Amino acid sequence: MSAGDDGLDEIQAIFFEECAEGLAIAEEGLSAMANGDVSADVIAGVFRAVHSIKGGSGAFGHAALLAFSHRFENVLDEVRAGRIAPTPAVTKVMLGAFDILSDHVAAAQGNSDAPADEAMLEALDAILKGEGAAAEGGAADPAPAPAVEDSAPVAEADEFGFVPVAAGVEDFDPFGFEPVAIDLEDLSPAEQQPWTVRFGPSRAALANGSEPLFIVRELETMGGRIVAVDSSALPGLRDLDPEDSYLVWTIELPGTVDEQDIRECFDFVSPDSVIDIARAAAEVAEVAVEAAVADAPPSPAAPIAPAAVAAAPAATPAPRPAATGEARAAAEPASQTIRVDLSKLDQLLNLVGELVIHGSILSDRLSPADQERVELPELSRLTRQIQDNVMSLRAQPIRQAFSRVPRMLRDLMAETGKKVVLETSGETTEVDKGVLEKIGDPLTHMIRNAVDHGIESPEERIAAGKPAEGTIHLSAEQKGARIIVRVADDGRGINRERVRAKAVEKGIISADAQLSDEEIDSLICAPGFSTAETISNISGRGVGMDVVRSNVEALGGRVEIHSTPGEGTTFIMALPLTLAILDGMIVRLGQQRFVLPLTNVIETVQPEPGQVKPTSPNSEVIELRGSYLPVKRVGQIFGIGANDRRSPEESLVIIVESEAAGHVGLMVDTIENRREVVIKSLEDNLHPIRGLGGATILGDGTIGLILDIDALVASTNHQSKYAMKGMAA
Repeated sequence: MSAGDDGLDEIQAIFFEECAEGLAIAEEGLSAMANGDVSADVIAGVFRAVHSIKGGSGAFGHAALLAFSHRFENVLDEVRAGRIAPTPAVTKVMLGAFDILSDHVAAAQGNSDAPADEAMLEALDAILKGEGAAAEGGAADPAPAPAVEDSAPVAEADEFGFVPVAAGVEDFDPFGFEPVAIDLEDLSPAEQQPWTVRFGPSRAALANGSEPLFIVRELETMGGRIVAVDSSALPGLRDLDPEDSYLVWTIELPGTVDEQDIRECFDFVSPDSVIDIARAAAEVAEVAVEAAVADAPPSPAAPIAPAAVAAAPAATPAPRPAATGEARAAAEPASQTIRVDLSKLDQLLNLVGELVIHGSILSDRLSPADQERVELPELSRLTRQIQDNVMSLRAQPIRQAFSRVPRMLRDLMAETGKKVVLETSGETTEVDKGVLEKIGDPLTHMIRNAVDHGIESPEERIAAGKPAEGTIHLSAEQKGARIIVRVADDGRGINRERVRAKAVEKGIISADAQLSDEEIDSLICAPGFSTAETISNISGRGVGMDVVRSNVEALGGRVEIHSTPGEGTTFIMALPLTLAILDGMIVRLGQQRFVLPLTNVIETVQPEPGQVKPTSPNSEVIELRGSYLPVKRVGQIFGIGANDRRSPEESLVIIVESEAAGHVGLMVDTIENRREVVIKSLEDNLHPIRGLGGATILGDGTIGLILDIDALVASTNHQSKYAMKGMAA
């Protein structure tokens, strides 16, 4: 493959990235329209997104994508111009067109076959022809009533009760004008006034490789000619910046040129450039009206005939010349961005991780005096700043994952007949891109489960004294080094008797198993588990919530379920904020060292005699300032030093904060030090282990396992599930 082909592939890859961004914008806008927001800004945003996809598809020869996006764009253009009303039926068709457009983009990338779009193209054409609007009942303009001759007798009332009334022209002379007879056949169609285009590229446009003269020449091929060049912003030679732009061209084009063809010349020009397109007639009409008003004598206010208003053509206002300050502001460069391949960011993040590891090695091997002499604290500070900046480059708002939910919810409501209101919060919470890309499937399954199993039918809800519409609240928040995502519904809750019976039937548990409510709730995440009576497009195949748990645990996170019968169910995903680096406390258990995330640590306690008290053979509590907190021996949980039951006075108790159990004490042998550690995935190198969030390389080159505090304290009575064979001291 030649270097030119490589360059073209890189540019095309950028185009597909822009397609993904455009599709996200279009989906968000169409969802807003479906919810009743048909403001001009929303419609224009969808139009621009589809228009950009169309322009790029033509440049790279994707004919099918070009043809469909062009037809879709035509409908959006009519809606944007107000010639087609954005009714619910029209919006529904556009949502379907969006799905086909997404499939066309995937096909252009080679990820799937081209979709069948004939039916959707017919639906779009029907809207353009007015058939879709007519079906809505009156969106199309009514046909004009036939003229009534002066000598015609008074007609009878029509089907609507209107009676035509004969009226002479002489009856309408509130301004004293005398009627003049005009033969309509003598009037020829008015010649379309020429277009006036003002074009001034911005600094950002030049930086992006936009060549102004190419655009001017393209306009000249349409019959345009340069009538003026504004060089008033051109500085002296000493102050001239060769990378900036100072000229504004005024170009006149024939009125027969289509406006859309003119605008397409500026498809790839930076939006902060000066681009004004208007018909010259707009300015003439405005001046003529002002002159007529100035010359006319004052007269009392009189009503204007509605027919006259309707017949008057809408003139496009001419662009007013910008003030000096406005022109200067328009010339200011916009914020510039650059696209970077994600693998390069990953490589940079790995290098920062190696830097952290070597910093830990130096810290272990150098005395405090030597650390100060080589300015190791300053090196650590700079390393932390680099780390924070690299992480901010990878951070993305979780809104990207949430934006797909409204559309999914509408499809589920249409399929189930249920009514659901979606409430969201915390959409600006930022999370690592690697985490964001992997929570789409879990989120989809939780929403589908909430609608299919949680929310009742309108009849059931009314009978239970609830509103007919159910509510799903989707939220995200950051807590320490975790992102907490909640999907809460106000439905029927989990039927634990039915869940238990199904689990026994499928052999997941034995009939005599003693389980708590929380453990029964967690059974819905077992592989192959389903309580659906019939298989549908939504559920019934036993694949769903097990995907949620496996995907989340693969990220080093956990899933919690809280349900109250008759009131609703809440699913909680606790996800790592980052998959890279964390502040940790190195603790020792027997001969093993573990890393405890500092974000969970509240305080450490050296127990005094009698301060830690047993409450049962396998449970203990610590008395702390008049209250009692549960204590867990971490070594026993993992089967490390199980036969070496130290007294509490010989150990340390670290008070940690847990999402599931509040404040809990973890008993360890000792604390060694505090370190920034690089997180390595257990799934990539071994397999997920509940209670562990990953592993790291310590300063002396040995491996330390990172504790997942929330998962560790979630099940105090079932320690065996955490035991790791071969790790006993």
